[in-house]
Amino acid sequence: MHFKYNEKETNPNPHINFISSLPNEPFERQEEARQLLRALAAQVRPVMKQHGFEVNSFEEVNKDFES
Repeated sequence: MHFKYNEKETNPNPHINFISSLPNEPFERQEEARQLLRALAAQVRPVMKQHGFEVNSFEEVNKDFES
């Protein structure tokens, strides 16, 4: 786990270091996606703790980019 200085919000899951949405979306869409990712991170926290999972980056993926 990393300690981040000047963090604006508390991390919902200490087993995930970074949570980010797609940067090229409109701000409203980007904020909505970021809040959803934070909620998902909070929900999987007990499972990650129980199994010892650690994730460096939890990110939104562009569905058009998938093959």
